[in-house]
Amino acid sequence: MLNWLRKCQYTKWEEKRKKYDDRPSDLFAFSSIRKRSSIVVSLDEGGNRKRAHVKGGAETMLDRCTHLLTTEREADKKSDKDN
Repeated sequence: MLNWLRKCQYTKWEEKRKKYDDRPSDLFAFSSIRKRSSIVVSLDEGGNRKRAHVKGGAETMLDRCTHLLTTEREADKKSDKDN
């Protein structure tokens, strides 16, 4: 991903990485049972706001979603027809 960002000449990722490097995070390594890996990062220095970055197969990840981001960038609640 970083190589792709470099090709796109997007350099702000270095600033973002430095901002979060010294903050503790929780790492959940890939598991063949869970079929995903995750990292939880603190968005503020107090650790009150957190964000999870999850990587896994599309079929596994979409089944776990409750909302979908639409092309209009609105988070719509996932309906039964989306399953």
